[in-house]
Amino acid sequence: MIVKSLHVEGFMRHERLDLDDLPRGVIAVLGDNESGKSTVGEAIAFALFGRAVRTEATDPTQAIHWDLDACRTAIEVEVAGRGVHRVERLVARTGELEARLLGPDGAPLASGVRPVAEAVRALLGLDFSTFRYSFYVAQHELDLIQRDGRDNARRIVHDMLGVTTVERARALVDREREGRVERAGSLERDLVVTSALLTEALPVQDELAAHGQRLEAALARQAQAALEDGRARLAHELAERAVAACRERRQALGRFEAALVTSAQRATLGQGARRLVA
Repeated sequence: MIVKSLHVEGFMRHERLDLDDLPRGVIAVLGDNESGKSTVGEAIAFALFGRAVRTEATDPTQAIHWDLDACRTAIEVEVAGRGVHRVERLVARTGELEARLLGPDGAPLASGVRPVAEAVRALLGLDFSTFRYSFYVAQHELDLIQRDGRDNARRIVHDMLGVTTVERARALVDREREGRVERAGSLERDLVVTSALLTEALPVQDELAAHGQRLEAALARQAQAALEDGRARLAHELAERAVAACRERRQALGRFEAALVTSAQRATLGQGARRLVA
């Protein structure tokens, strides 16, 4: 992370501070005692995390300049491979808190104190505590580290070097690995049981296959029987139609024969009548 610019208005001793186009490398801040040199470091911490060493355990409004009612900060930082990002903050004596994170293209990436805090932590890969003991160590804190004893010094140095983060990541990986090993053992046991059940089921599987083949053959015979039944029904229907046609023909012949007999009888009666007249 490289600080590119810092703009402060109403922060602690500084009514206004504008640092643009900061150079790369070591930057020395010179000035008299109580001139606000340490406040520059505090302003960087506050601009990034909304907290400073002097305000860590107090109300953020304590960072506001005593003659003003609000504090505004804006910082631009360059993150390797991710471009230049801008963090803007506002703290007012009325309790108003604002924050937003802008991306390299100026588009807002997060808005609000908590979302910006989470986004900045993800962007920089560190929180305020790690930043405090790595990028920025306040005045007299190195002596404090030594006075608090070896264990505390070891912890702080580990935080500064990122060893704590690595140890936490390693512990997390170990826990995940143990869980995966346990899961793998459980899956292996399930695989053994499944293989045994499969071995026991092979004869049943062969029998089921034979039953399936017999079922397919029975279904084929059923389909053939249904086809033959349809053909028989059709033949029966045609036969019934033929019988009905024969019956109608016989009835027609009978009517025709009756008509012939009636005609012959009429001719005979006509002849007899003519004889009687003669």
